[in-house]
Amino acid sequence: MDKSKGDGIRPLLESEIDHLATGAWVLGTGGGGDPYNNVLNLKKLYRDGCSTDLMDPDALVDDDLVAVVSFQGAPLVGQERLPDPIFAAKAVTVMEDFLGRRFTALMSVEIGGGNGIHPFLCAALLDLPVVDADAMGRAFPDVSKTSFAVMDLTPYPLTVIDVRGNTVIITEGKDWHWMERISRKICTEVGSIAATCKAPRTGREIKDHAVLYTTTKAIDLEEFVDLADIDPIFYDNAYHLVPDEQTAKPYKLLATAMQEAGKVGICHFVMRSKQYLAAVRPVDGRLIMSTMVFYDEIVDHTEIGGFDLLADIEIDEKEMAMAEQLIATLDATFEPTRHKDTYREAVLDLIERKAAGETSDALVTAPAPSSAKVIDLMAAL
Repeated sequence: MDKSKGDGIRPLLESEIDHLATGAWVLGTGGGGDPYNNVLNLKKLYRDGCSTDLMDPDALVDDDLVAVVSFQGAPLVGQERLPDPIFAAKAVTVMEDFLGRRFTALMSVEIGGGNGIHPFLCAALLDLPVVDADAMGRAFPDVSKTSFAVMDLTPYPLTVIDVRGNTVIITEGKDWHWMERISRKICTEVGSIAATCKAPRTGREIKDHAVLYTTTKAIDLEEFVDLADIDPIFYDNAYHLVPDEQTAKPYKLLATAMQEAGKVGICHFVMRSKQYLAAVRPVDGRLIMSTMVFYDEIVDHTEIGGFDLLADIEIDEKEMAMAEQLIATLDATFEPTRHKDTYREAVLDLIERKAAGETSDALVTAPAPSSAKVIDLMAAL
């Protein structure tokens, strides 16, 4: 069925291809091959006037048909025999001819490595969107580890195509394990690299059993910047990012690499129907995400009155020395545990005491925030 852009479908921008490749590389620690050659192919297709779209899984109708695609074979051979988008797309069209039905969309069997880019090569030639999902959440050695296999969905039919045009359709197989063994044997015979279209999946099966929004996850880590490049004025709230069992290794790899490089990841994400800008930074082997305000949310200083008073003020050396001496008297190492919201604690104490039955006469006004070491800097200067 035809779907117009805007109904859960958006274009994949050429500027996002490198971000997608970086995320696919990080998620490809279990296999999937190097995404570099696929990236070169995809950029060439964009330069030739092709484009691709990314589809939200929720936009799928239950009876839509989705092609689950991949390159299969030895990663080293993939470096010597470059992947060809034309024969990659042919694996899909041969499956359509066999089924007598056109696909609604494409999806990668695994987001990790080169296969995270693979469906976009097919999409650029077939004018089909790519579903924002995969069947692994990273990369694994074979299809028996996919979410579809875990849920015991039908593992056939499957098409295998090589660069010479040799075409094999496996119409039926005992189970996922045997489908993998047979297709790998075929792949070995044709030179250890082939394009495949796995067992087709319905829209309902994708929504219920695929690993959703993994393409967006790969894309959204947009760039790495130095921590010192981010003005603290942009920071908002901080969240701990916790890995699950599947992502523990790429999580540690990313955190360690960022720590050693002294870099912070910049990303976008949606929470409670609101889009956020965030910085992902490594801290002692963990990742912490600090939400940030967008540039246009910060009031420009030129729109605030009072700063113009500073323009004509001159400061001599004695005054500067006095100010520097005053700052030196307050010099200290930042210790977060020393700083507490004492006003909030006092208000909560009043609430608890009142809830316990104390009368208003026994209650006192909550004290103002205080500190053992407070200096009025303006008065001192």
